[in-house]
Amino acid sequence: MKRLFCMLLSAMIITMLPAVTLAETREESVIQELKDHCYINPDGGNKVHLDMNCPGVNPRYLPLTEVEYTEEISNKYHFCPVCCGITESAYTSEKEWFRDLYTRYHTVPVSLWSDLQVVWHDVNFRESPGGKVICRFKGGERLECLEEVWHNGSLWYHARSAGYGEGYIGGTWAKPLWHDLENWPVNDNTDNVSYNMLFFAYWLGTYEVEHGITIIVDEGSGPSLSIAPPEARNAQPSVIPEDMRIAYAIKLYEYGLICKDQKYDKLKGEDLTLSEKDSIASSVLQNHYGTDDMWTILRHMSQAIFINETDWHSPRNQLSPKDSARLSAIMEIILDEHTERE
Repeated sequence: MKRLFCMLLSAMIITMLPAVTLAETREESVIQELKDHCYINPDGGNKVHLDMNCPGVNPRYLPLTEVEYTEEISNKYHFCPVCCGITESAYTSEKEWFRDLYTRYHTVPVSLWSDLQVVWHDVNFRESPGGKVICRFKGGERLECLEEVWHNGSLWYHARSAGYGEGYIGGTWAKPLWHDLENWPVNDNTDNVSYNMLFFAYWLGTYEVEHGITIIVDEGSGPSLSIAPPEARNAQPSVIPEDMRIAYAIKLYEYGLICKDQKYDKLKGEDLTLSEKDSIASSVLQNHYGTDDMWTILRHMSQAIFINETDWHSPRNQLSPKDSARLSAIMEIILDEHTERE
């Protein structure tokens, strides 16, 4: 059996080698082309493009801006898979892919967005949460988000449509836009864990481990992550930091899980006391989750640890094989980073 496994593993490695070589060769070719003509979206984009009118970019940002392909640009932006033809297969592991993506995104200034995008088919736009239907929107429709409202156990967006004025749309059926993330189209084959969800999961997982909210355990098969036991949850003083609501609310904004409003600036500013900021963060969480109790929010994580069920990218809340691999990679990175410190 061991010999058979080694043979299969060798075959897999041999099969994979040409693909990696081809990916590296393609990357070198694209870099040469980018040195001749390189385009970016300076308004929050995170990719370099070969096509000034790349079909992978939202039309409102076209034409793209031409720039010189410098080392700084290379460090800040990754290749567009549409017009550069380089996909994530150039990476040898999901951990390598995520680390590179995370680094590149965080060299770009925070860009907050105030727009929503409808993420499902024939979605009702109502006069009030659960109220009379004004119209139905097709998938991909964009709305201006005015505020979030928690009603009867679910999130609703108070939004404005260019054609129908103000109304309400269920939080399951619309999601905030973030950088150049497109929430539409959604279909049965779509990966449902988007980049901002991955970033938030990594931030929250790291935060929880560093504050003892999630602990590292080893039951003989290697280290793994586990929510803190009941005695830790009921401990006095609490393992929940007094400013966690503030930190959590800020990251919801910065990773595009909440549309921008004036509360973000107040949370980030220096004019308010910790108590005043906590009060603002509390209202943000109440409107988004229906509670400001951090243990309750953290317990309502869905299939993916560190992602609350309210914050899923699409209504299906299903994990594709790629989703599972990426989330597992994030857990492995958190374990690697924290077991190395011990």
